Amino acid sequence: MSDVTVEIVRDPEAREFWLARFSFEGRSFTTQGRSVREARRMAGELLRAEGAGRGHHVAIVLHDDATVAQLLGQSAKLGATER
Repeated sequence: MSDVTVEIVRDPEAREFWLARFSFEGRSFTTQGRSVREARRMAGELLRAEGAGRGHHVAIVLHDDATVAQLLGQSAKLGATER
């Protein structure tokens, strides 16, 4: 089984967009979406188009402190650790 990690990050040049970045079989890919869900879906479609299938394990990693805090229902300062 082959592992692929898709990193979801805010687009630094257009904060209203999200980027999904990953490498697959020696090539690097980036997709852009208006939401995390759209960026993730587009990455999945691209992976399938490039031949990813049952023999591949795909992990989605979200790199955005504000969104993670919101998803967890926390209003703590960014970068603070939960105790």
